[in-house]
Amino acid sequence: TIFGHAVNLIFMDRPVEESAENAANAELLELTGIEPQTTVAAMADDLPLLDAAGLAAALAAGDAVLSI
Repeated sequence: TIFGHAVNLIFMDRPVEESAENAANAELLELTGIEPQTTVAAMADDLPLLDAAGLAAALAAGDAVLSI
């Protein structure tokens, strides 16, 4: 959480590149308790895979949505 807010991270475009920087960022996500999800089938072995209904539910449940 960030100051009492829940944060969801959903990878939607392409698989995340394996690099030292991304590995370090993954460790930071673990420390903060943020559990990323994905809509990218190629990442389904590493992260929970959201279908269209799951993505819609996640977006609808959020107070705000940032797309970067």
